[in-house]
Amino acid sequence: WILHNAMSYFYEKQKRKQHQMNCDTTSTSTENNDCLEAEERSDADEKFTLKSPLDIWLTVLTKYPGFFLIVSLAVPSIFSYLGIEASNRTLDVNVDFLTYLAMDSDMVVFGDHFDAAVVFQKETMAELDDICDAVQNRDQSRRHLESFPQHGESMDIFYQSPDWTWEKGANVLTAASLYAIKELEERIKEHP
Repeated sequence: WILHNAMSYFYEKQKRKQHQMNCDTTSTSTENNDCLEAEERSDADEKFTLKSPLDIWLTVLTKYPGFFLIVSLAVPSIFSYLGIEASNRTLDVNVDFLTYLAMDSDMVVFGDHFDAAVVFQKETMAELDDICDAVQNRDQSRRHLESFPQHGESMDIFYQSPDWTWEKGANVLTAASLYAIKELEERIKEHP
């Protein structure tokens, strides 16, 4: 667009210069008056205006339809050919429908791992429930203590040795620990 406008400007300037030279070389006064009138008319009527890309496109389309058709077909064809050549004449088309919407972002991978962990956790909990049922069922384990019917709320207490660490571990069943556990249970029973 800029190149076309620049060329139009220089062409118009050259045409005016040529017209001026033609007017200067004529010697009769009537012709000079015609040159002056033509110059005034050309200045008033044919002022240089910038054309938009749409104006240029419409002009080419209406004045040169064959050229426009050839260019309109040649440009996309050339770009298509260059694209196929750049890909070594291979088009990688994914024909596996299941992977059309698959994404490989970090969040999706994390979500997949999380879903797998949830499934594993459910399977593990089901196995542990089966083990607990076997332990709590009196018919399957005779060594389990008889449970007394409970009235009111219940509380589960887990004991841990204060000396326990991951590296060395510790035994909860020492004499001092058992005595402390018994005192704690007695205080809980006395609480209203």
